[in-house]
Amino acid sequence: MPSRERTASEATCSCGKKFPACPICSDGWLVERAGRYSRFLGCVRYPKCSGKAKLPTDNNESTETIANDI
Repeated sequence: MPSRERTASEATCSCGKKFPACPICSDGWLVERAGRYSRFLGCVRYPKCSGKAKLPTDNNESTETIANDI
């Protein structure tokens, strides 16, 4: 299970994978989810936390990492 520092922008799993930190809560991290209209990043603590973000549109490393983790 990933852990993160309170001020860190990423959560790091014990296996070494990194996840974006939730912009709302201090305990969660963002994972890729499928919505009605498109895919997005949502907090693992949903429904207690409604933190979310758009998936990056360019093909950078963080997008590939998130897609491979699912």
